[in-house]
Amino acid sequence: MPDSTELERVYRRYIADYAGLELPVWRHVAEALRAYLDLAAELADSKAKAAYEDKLTELADRLEAFAEAGAPEELERAALSLGWLERRRQALPLVQGIRRRLSQPNLYVNLTEELIASGAGRSIDETEPVRDVILGTQISGSGRTIGNVLIKLIPSPNSLLLETVLEGVNHAQTVGANGPARIGSTSRTTLIGRQRMSLDFQGFKVWAPQAVASAHSHIHGVWSTKHRLVDRLVRRVAWKRIPRQKRQSETIASRHAESRLTRRLAAETNRELGVSNANYLEKFRNPLVRLNEFPTRFEFSTSTGEVRFLMQKDGLGRLAAPFAPPETQTRPDLLVRFHESLPNNFAQGLLAGQTLDRTHFEQLSLQYLGRIPTELEDEEPKGPWSITFAAQAPVTVRIGQDSAAITIRGRQFASDVRRFDEPMNITARYRLSREAGAIKAVRQGELEIFPPGFAPNAGRPLPARLIGFRNLLKHRFEKIFRPEIVSEGLILPGHWRRLGKLELTDLQTDRGWMLLGWRPQSTKSRLAGYRRPMASDAEQVVENQP
Repeated sequence: MPDSTELERVYRRYIADYAGLELPVWRHVAEALRAYLDLAAELADSKAKAAYEDKLTELADRLEAFAEAGAPEELERAALSLGWLERRRQALPLVQGIRRRLSQPNLYVNLTEELIASGAGRSIDETEPVRDVILGTQISGSGRTIGNVLIKLIPSPNSLLLETVLEGVNHAQTVGANGPARIGSTSRTTLIGRQRMSLDFQGFKVWAPQAVASAHSHIHGVWSTKHRLVDRLVRRVAWKRIPRQKRQSETIASRHAESRLTRRLAAETNRELGVSNANYLEKFRNPLVRLNEFPTRFEFSTSTGEVRFLMQKDGLGRLAAPFAPPETQTRPDLLVRFHESLPNNFAQGLLAGQTLDRTHFEQLSLQYLGRIPTELEDEEPKGPWSITFAAQAPVTVRIGQDSAAITIRGRQFASDVRRFDEPMNITARYRLSREAGAIKAVRQGELEIFPPGFAPNAGRPLPARLIGFRNLLKHRFEKIFRPEIVSEGLILPGHWRRLGKLELTDLQTDRGWMLLGWRPQSTKSRLAGYRRPMASDAEQVVENQP
């Protein structure tokens, strides 16, 4: 029989964060290997039947305790029993029923069309040289395009689907050269271009751009570069041909304008979405898929006027939100609702048993945040440090009425001069409020730094060997969990940065849920760049796209 320890080591390599392991062929191997290891462990367990009965009893007791008191700790203990049954493929109908009832999405995000358009929409005022060839005539001159780039949401039940609409008018002044003849003209070309794009769990997708243009020209003069006699003949011939060819020339100019506009839309979209898609795949989706930590549900939907997103992050031995999120009577432009199980479940999957040192932490900060948190920039001494997280519940967030608490559980710590093998829990409790359009968190009391299971109010003093260690941790974590934390405000990235800081208009915290709502601080910035695309014949251009 294969060595299970060696197979476990091989399995861990398949779910490591290495590029390529997110591909289905490797994911299927990892899943099959995990299933084999679990089955082999169960067959080798002579007490499997008794353990099965114990887990069912324990599961029932924990669920009953949660129903009575609503304590999240009871639900998390029930989830561990549930995970034991799932891994051994026992009582699956029961498992599925509990998950349907007590593991619902734990993140909801709503964005209004106005907010999206305010960031992505913009005005156009561009002057560019004109170079073209129409019916053998070399056209040169300059043109000025004035217009707007607008955003239109397209209803979709399973993706963020939107359309970028460029509406503009180009005024050009040109000279056409055909043989000895020179033709001076002005033109007015209306432009409507559309680029549809979508976002779902696989990433961004773009459709081929479509454009409609309509050119109308006016001839101001005809002359030649030859002497007077030839000039008179050239002008006579040219003025006879111009009326016959004008309609055809305008049609060709319209088609050329459409081609230029589609190329422009494609280039701009590919440039901007290429970076966004690469960031989504490389920094979020692919690493989580490799580690088998991608959310169970990751869904976008679009309606007229709003984009909705929900995520359900649970996992083996982990449940998501046990009940629906709170509602709000207002309509903020950005509404975020998350349950405490979201950060807790991500922490369990990504940090449990892992060692994080200063160098690794700074690398992650630069990769995902683009900066090192100020709490660590001025840290003294600058020597190395590390924390090895507990195997269960390495980081826990608890959200109550107008309050939140965070606990970090480490089983080993190290500084530049010493290593500590004593497990220790660090807890900070905060009172939350909304002040001046931002979140203010005031710490309630000192940091609670104690070994697991230690009751500080039980009258038993902390062992003397841990006092110095506790003071060292306090010095380290006081810089992270400051007595008062005031949000600097929410500034959205990319084009939305021009909206400035968004004002926090809604804050609710209770029963594990936190609700946050924002909108731009002024009506002017809120509506900047937002306008519904105008009705025109071009509305039908992309209606038949897939």
